[in-house]
Amino acid sequence: MSRWLAAATLHDALRDADPAEFVTDVVHPPGVGARWPRHLLHGPACAHRLLEEGVRDEALLRAVAYHTTGHPDLDEMGEYLYLADFLDPGRDFMHEKRGSLRGRLPGERSAVLLEVIGLRIGHLLERRSTILEETLRFWNRVAAQTERT
Repeated sequence: MSRWLAAATLHDALRDADPAEFVTDVVHPPGVGARWPRHLLHGPACAHRLLEEGVRDEALLRAVAYHTTGHPDLDEMGEYLYLADFLDPGRDFMHEKRGSLRGRLPGERSAVLLEVIGLRIGHLLERRSTILEETLRFWNRVAAQTERT
C-alpha cells in the first residue's frame, strides 16, 4: 500500500473509539497524551499503533498523528492530509467556503493551506480554546513560506 493511501485510510481509524481506551497508550509523539484535548487523540493513537506494528516512516507517522492540528515538520503528504481532513465534503460546516477552497487545489496549495490553518486557529480563538504549540509553529512556517513566494 502506498504511503499516501496508508495515511488517507488510517488517519481516522480510531476517530469513533472512546479515548479512554487509548489515552494512556499515546506516547508517540512524546507528550501528546498528556497535553492534547481528548477528542484529538485519535490521530496520535493511530500513529502509536502503526509504530507498534513496525511502521518506521516518520513522515507518515507524523502525518497521521497531526492531521487535525498541523505540525511544522509535515511534508507534502502531511499537508495534503491536513487539508483533506478539513475540506472533506462530508463534513457539516462551512459548505460553500470549503467547496471554494477545494476548488483552488492543487494550484494554490500554499495559499489554501494558510487559509485553512487560519480558519482552524480562528475557530479555536472564538471558542477561547487552547492552541497547541505545534499548530502555531505550523502557521508560522507556512506563513513565512507564503510570504517568500
